[in-house]
Formats: sequence, C-alpha cells, structure tokens
Amino acid sequence: MDDVVFDGFSFSDNGIVLTNINHMTLAKRENQIDKRANRDGGVLVQSQLSTKPIMLEGYYTGDTKIDAENMYDTLAQALNRQSRPLVVPHAGGTRRFIATPENIIISQPNGLNRIVFSLDFVVPEGNSVDEATTNLVSQAVTTATTTIPLTVIGSVKARPLISIVINTVSGGTGATVTIRNARDFTGLTMTGNYVAGDTLIIDAENFQIFHNGLLVEPVGRIPTWEPGAGSLYYSDTFGSRNVQINATYNTKNL
Repeated sequence: MDDVVFDGFSFSDNGIVLTNINHMTLAKRENQIDKRANRDGGVLVQSQLSTKPIMLEGYYTGDTKIDAENMYDTLAQALNRQSRPLVVPHAGGTRRFIATPENIIISQPNGLNRIVFSLDFVVPEGNSVDEATTNLVSQAVTTATTTIPLTVIGSVKARPLISIVINTVSGGTGATVTIRNARDFTGLTMTGNYVAGDTLIIDAENFQIFHNGLLVEPVGRIPTWEPGAGSLYYSDTFGSRNVQINATYNTKNL
C-alpha cells in the first residue's frame, strides 16, 4: 500500500505496513436553518463545512519484542504533534491536509514482536490544501469595466489572493475600484486616492485588504468563487487607466 507521511514521518520508511487508509469520508456540513414566520418549513441561512476525519490502520513487525516496543515509542513521539501536514496517496498523486491525530490505539498482541495500531486524524478545515499556488487570473485592464473569465479547480470554493497594480491612471483622486464575483455580484468597493504605482491586495483567505501595504476597510463583502467556470468583474471611476489584475489560490479538495 502507498505511503502516508505526517509532519515528515514516513510510515513506510519506518517499516510500518498500512492496511487501511480512509481519507474519503467527506467533511461534516453544518447547516443553519431558520423557521419561516407563520409558514411551514424553514430557510437555509448558511451552510459551512466542518471537520473531516481520516483513518489509518496498520502494523509493524520487529525482529524482537523489544524492537516492537521501541517502534511504539517512535510512533508515540511522531504522533504527539498538532496541526501538521498529513500527506496521503490519491489518484496517482497525493493530497495534503493539515491534521491532528486523535483516538490512537496501539497494541502488542500476546506480547510478541508485532504492534498493531489504528488512529484517526481530524482535519479542522475539512479539506486538503495544495502547497503550490494556482493562477486564477492574469490580465491587463484598460477599460472602466471588464469581466474576466476564470476556472476554479478542486472541489472547494477559491478564496484567492488578488493583486491590482495601477500602472497608469488619470482622475484617480477620490476614485473607486470594485472587484466582484460576476455570478453572484458579491464583492468590494475600495475608495481612495490612486496614482501610478499603487497596489491593492485582496487577501480573501485571511479577510484582509491592503492599499500600498496599509490595511483599509472597503465597502461590501470579500468575494469567493465556487468550483468550475466563473468570472471576475472589475470596474473603476478613473478617467483612464492601465491596471494589471493577478489572482492566485491554493487548490482545495474535500
């Protein structure tokens, strides 16, 4: 069976045989439903992913009883870590989760030279996260409004890092810049004084917006994009402009 690595600890490299790897249980979904006034049924107010479980089972066979007990100590040390990378095989590649071990059961049947174990990992975010970033948008804009097509891969919505670099601009005093999800029109309007060389950063993953490195408080909500085809809407109130829009994100999978 393929290897699993937790915070650099390779089960295979340490002679451990994994008999079961279950990372396909989907994350729990927490739904908030409010009752309708004077009507039957309810309305879904919000729905969010919760934690995801991952289960491992396996065994280690040592040369001696003491060898098996030493492996118990090695496992105990390796698994006594929290919120660390867990890499599991998937579809010819790997999936990377940030996980914490729980429910660890290790036994030595009949006191022999073998230990068997089962353990669960909990993934608080509920999904895997690629280490490498993926380009979502890269486009120069010279018009007051534009819609840029994009495609989100994976099975979880993208919360991208959006960079807006103002190369040239006229009429930038007291102007606005707007970024939205063109499908649901959720987005932000940022008002300020803009000159050539200014940069706006929308860090959707961490809910922060910067103008030239300083935190700002725009109007609206930070946009996100569901998996699949979508588009980004840009608008401004400049007289003229040359603006470069880049957006990247880390692919996430359930």
